[in-house]
Amino acid sequence: MKLQRKFFLVFLLISTIPVLIITLYTYSRYTRLITSQVEQSTENLMDAVSISTERTLQNMDHIVEAMYLPREEHLSVVDILKKYSSGSHPTPYQVYADTSQFSYVYQDFINFYSYINGIFLFTPCGQTLGYAYGNNINVRHDYDPSEDEWYQNTVALGGDTYIYGAEQKDLFEYSIASISFCTALYDVQTRDFLGVMM
Repeated sequence: MKLQRKFFLVFLLISTIPVLIITLYTYSRYTRLITSQVEQSTENLMDAVSISTERTLQNMDHIVEAMYLPREEHLSVVDILKKYSSGSHPTPYQVYADTSQFSYVYQDFINFYSYINGIFLFTPCGQTLGYAYGNNINVRHDYDPSEDEWYQNTVALGGDTYIYGAEQKDLFEYSIASISFCTALYDVQTRDFLGVMM
């Protein structure tokens, strides 16, 4: 092999080896940096979701607590729900009047929290009381929740909150995908089941 060719190979190796070393070093540092940034972003996102979820659940607890607070004439929403026990047959006017009172109690929650599109009560007698705002959220008039899985799971929790996943729900007219928070309501003194709030 000629001397010229030997010099060429030596200089080629001398110039390529540092480039390869720098490339590998840069690649490994960049990979570690990206991994660290993705982990940090994921952690921040999970923290934000956790805080938001905790706040939402606290707000739902406040709404449930408001059910038990006396309003006009020293009646709470829970006292009104006693009229809708299993086997009762409320008149259309009674349903209208109670829904109006119910909406009066909960309109502040719906107006204040942008993520709440409606609050509905499914009573044991099959009557639905509720107040909705925006997104065409209305419960179908022929809807009976008693056989649905979400309703049975909510009742089984005995008053704890059941989160009904992010999906389109058949119970709503013109529904869009949504997350629903559901809680079974009971009489404070007798522990009689009064319905499910969604």
